[in-house]
Amino acid sequence: MAGIKIRDVIEETPNTPLPKLPSNGNQVPHGEGKGVGNNIAMDPKKLKRVAANREYSQRYRLKQMQYIAQLETGIRAL
Repeated sequence: MAGIKIRDVIEETPNTPLPKLPSNGNQVPHGEGKGVGNNIAMDPKKLKRVAANREYSQRYRLKQMQYIAQLETGIRAL
């Protein structure tokens, strides 16, 4: 993974929208549910944990994209 740059992965991914998933009726529209910005009086420990979870998720998604890009590079080499 040393040869893969974040910029390369981002440039190779298409900007096509993802398909809509079927709704089961229990989902709240984006921005209207419980969130960090909606409850200012939220416990500081919970805010810290939510922020850490988001950062971890972002790193994980980036790692997945890099791994897929590495596999695609290996396929092209074959």
